[in-house]
Amino acid sequence: MAKRKLKDTEVHRGGRTARYINFETRDVELSSEDKRALRLDFCMDSKGGGTTVVYVDIGPRDFVAFIETMVEVDRQAAIATMSAEMARQVAEQPVHDARTAAKARNAVRSAARQKYLDAPSENRDTELLISQRVKRLVDELDKSEEAVKNTSNSGVDAEVTQVH
Repeated sequence: MAKRKLKDTEVHRGGRTARYINFETRDVELSSEDKRALRLDFCMDSKGGGTTVVYVDIGPRDFVAFIETMVEVDRQAAIATMSAEMARQVAEQPVHDARTAAKARNAVRSAARQKYLDAPSENRDTELLISQRVKRLVDELDKSEEAVKNTSNSGVDAEVTQVH
């Protein structure tokens, strides 16, 4: 979970009985909380002394509200930023797909191995044979994907360079 320090963000605070809303901090970070939500976090002085840590988690169903509001604030900047990020994500899609496929193949390999380990003694020979064949098949898929990756890497690198 990488934290990004925000550059153009301020926190202000006011209370129920306060006459004014006062500036608190520009030290705000953005992160992805367990890849389930955006998290804004910051600290501010507590009224009774010490420091209060505050964070706001923003779930995926609220993303559209942020995008719409970004466009309302500065349409040109919002669209340019979103377009650049979309181009970067599209260029990185083959890497993402390869990682996802590798995780899936490893899960199949592990499941076959676990099935062998959990098998009753009378079925162990059969489960061992299946586990070995699954491992061999997944290893072959790994090799073929690696070969495809090696032959297509130069084209992806050229696209990424052009986007940025």
